[in-house]
Amino acid sequence: MSEDCAENLCPCGSSKSYVLCCKFLHDGLLKAPTAEALMRSRYSAYVFKLRDYLLKTWHEDFRPKFLKFEKDLEWLSLEVTDRERGLEFDDEGYVEFKAFFKKAKKKSFMQERSYFKKIDAKWLYIRGD
Repeated sequence: MSEDCAENLCPCGSSKSYVLCCKFLHDGLLKAPTAEALMRSRYSAYVFKLRDYLLKTWHEDFRPKFLKFEKDLEWLSLEVTDRERGLEFDDEGYVEFKAFFKKAKKKSFMQERSYFKKIDAKWLYIRGD
């Protein structure tokens, strides 16, 4: 990750700078307060290829053994389309989103409804449909 990315807007779409948004979560200084905050930070982690953060925020029962990043994939933007529960005092929640990307010079998007659980006061990614 380049040093100037810290001064740019966070890729999660929050309209905040990266250093005032997902960087605190990526560096382990804060825990995500909501399922949506975790989902946004995970999207940013994919943008910056932060493998350790992604694996750490994945529930161990569902976590892959290896996580490979596609070389020719460029994440462009994130749009949260729905959320259900997943607030600070909930213990589970769903976040639906579209993640736009470019691969082999062709733009496309993926859509997912992600399921999160809070375990020991920490939000974890379980799975996406």
